[in-house]
Amino acid sequence: MSAPRQGTPGVLGMIVAGVQGTARQRRLAVALYLVQLFVSLLFLVIVERALASTFGHRPLFAHGVAGNTEALLLSFGPHMAMTHTLAITGMGLAFGYLVLSLFLTGGLVGVFAGRSFGDAALRGFLPYLRLWLWSLIPYAVCAAVMGIGMKLAGGGDIFERLISLKLLLVRPLLFAVPGLVLLAITMCAVDYARAELIVGERRGAIRALLGGFRFVVRNPNSLAHYGLYLLFWMAVSVLYVMATFGHPFAGVGGAWALFALRQLVSLVRFGARVATTGGQVALVLQASAPPPVPSP
Repeated sequence: MSAPRQGTPGVLGMIVAGVQGTARQRRLAVALYLVQLFVSLLFLVIVERALASTFGHRPLFAHGVAGNTEALLLSFGPHMAMTHTLAITGMGLAFGYLVLSLFLTGGLVGVFAGRSFGDAALRGFLPYLRLWLWSLIPYAVCAAVMGIGMKLAGGGDIFERLISLKLLLVRPLLFAVPGLVLLAITMCAVDYARAELIVGERRGAIRALLGGFRFVVRNPNSLAHYGLYLLFWMAVSVLYVMATFGHPFAGVGGAWALFALRQLVSLVRFGARVATTGGQVALVLQASAPPPVPSP
């Protein structure tokens, strides 16, 4: 992946390009969101049917669903095989969605790069799969750095940590900041590696991953742009928690209201992710374009 040249879009230009690209491809964005919603609802229906058939007649489970965590755990005790089966089913669906998301992401990147969705998705699937496998190495390094930081946080015995919010959450989070920063850089680099695999038509996942890291280090705008996306994602999530915390959402009406609010939040975050991808592809396209030939 070549380094950005002078004249490549800045952070604001990337945001504008991403929003405009998402607006042009709004039908595709909505379709991708509906696929994501369908998969999540499929998992919820499977879990709900399994739990209802096994625990629906047990008063202890009803108390657990109502908010009694101890009762919920006690109701699961005699049916651990069922919980293991649900866990395996959940992992299977998660892996299946990962495979599907690699296909869909390749198509989305291809559309932003001016390719057809199907062609980009098919051509990019195997390279994206190899890229995901190689990216597990830097992700493991990020996890190790965060784990070391949180271990170094220490501070007091277990009782002191439980009664002190600062020792329980704030201090470990502060010590995990280097790992979190490294994780954000890695996720950004993987995004640019995906874009390069489609735009540059390279099939080398390792070269693309290393090129993604080199690209984001040489171009601070890419990191600033991705950092704004992460801040927006967290802000929307915090607003959701503030709006729903302490509200029971009782009854059928409350359940539907909570479901609608969750989908609104998910849709906003998904739209921001699509727009971010559009801005990243715009930057890669501009950086990969041949320099203009000077007029004689």
